[in-house]
Amino acid sequence: MTAQGTFVIVGAGLAGAKAAEGLRTEGFGGRVVLLGEEAERPYDRPPLSKDYLQAKSEKEKIYVHPEGWYDGHDVELRLDSRVVAIDRVAHQVIMLGGEAVSYDKLLLTTGSSPRQLPVRGNHLEGVLYLRGVKDCEAIKAAFATAKRVVIIGAGWIGLETAAAARAAAVDVSLLETARLPLLGVLGPEVAEIYAALHTGHGVELRMGVEVAEIIGADRQASGFVSPMAARSRPMWSWWVSASRPTPSWPRWPVWQSTTGSSSASI
Repeated sequence: MTAQGTFVIVGAGLAGAKAAEGLRTEGFGGRVVLLGEEAERPYDRPPLSKDYLQAKSEKEKIYVHPEGWYDGHDVELRLDSRVVAIDRVAHQVIMLGGEAVSYDKLLLTTGSSPRQLPVRGNHLEGVLYLRGVKDCEAIKAAFATAKRVVIIGAGWIGLETAAAARAAAVDVSLLETARLPLLGVLGPEVAEIYAALHTGHGVELRMGVEVAEIIGADRQASGFVSPMAARSRPMWSWWVSASRPTPSWPRWPVWQSTTGSSSASI
């Protein structure tokens, strides 16, 4: 590839960083602009629910490229740069604040975001979502002080977060609408194995449970109400939601799903 012009990549995660690398590797000699909403340079997301969450690996290991790679390969990496619109006629992406960045070719590598829990109280302090580095670090900080956590969603990320909490000696209740964790992905036989693995390490599984409301006092989450009971459930120190990711369109931050390469060992 020897074409000139400007190639803009919206989404500075693993896919965006590898796309920029591929352009340079294949000989593209034009301008490459990589736009990311986060303050961090491109990084891989699976460690956020695995070794990095458990403080088993250094932060530097999550990054796709060394810090000087982008300058060294003439890739314009623009962080803290949120795209809010695309003008397809003018061949421009519009940044928050109004700046327009022109392109000849445009690649969207925005990924997806965690599904926001659609219940009353979902914005109380202590309700956390695991998606980016800041989320991961907030959860790690909470592990240092919390005695008990509730994790909503028993998919790969929820199970891995539960394992990290137990490794930090935090009591865990894991809520899931299905009758077993990972039931839709693995089937009942293997799902039973994962259920037994986590209960064997002290995770309280509450399967077949829906959350109707998160309750709290002084803006701090402290418990939940299930529609399957007429009373509120026990009080908890803080909350993590690890619900399934949904496409982030038209929201622009990058998400690399862990569902394809995760393990849930404790």
